[in-house]
Amino acid sequence: EFDAPPGSVRLRMSIEDAAEQTIDSDVRDINVRDLSASVALGTPEVFRGRTARDFRALATVDAAPVSSREFSRTERLRIRVPVYAPAGASVAVAARLLNRKGQGIRTLATQPITARSTVSEIDLPLAGFATGDYRIEIVAKTSSAEAKDVLDVRITH
Repeated sequence: EFDAPPGSVRLRMSIEDAAEQTIDSDVRDINVRDLSASVALGTPEVFRGRTARDFRALATVDAAPVSSREFSRTERLRIRVPVYAPAGASVAVAARLLNRKGQGIRTLATQPITARSTVSEIDLPLAGFATGDYRIEIVAKTSSAEAKDVLDVRITH
């Protein structure tokens, strides 16, 4: 956890073993959102379930999200998106599945999580989709502002 100004940040990571020897490294570009806006979306958390039992457990257990954005057609995703707005503001959250060119495929249902009402959730079974690259467009609107984010995912065999 660290402070960073809104905008693009390049994060260089080194993973070390117990003897402080580097065993892996990674470089990622991260877009830091401006949370001072009238409405803002936090970073989407993606959870995967391979079986119906796995998926049900994601609703009750505070599981760790996956960092991967590549998924099998046999999986079902639970995507949680935090929404930040002034207290008392009415926020509508909507999501659409897009192809890699940005053309709409279908509207995705979103619902607030009752325990954390500032977080909306998307349930996305992947079995009915062809392999390829997809985008999930998430929009949060208040009466005076709008925030939009796109989550890219790849579906494999």
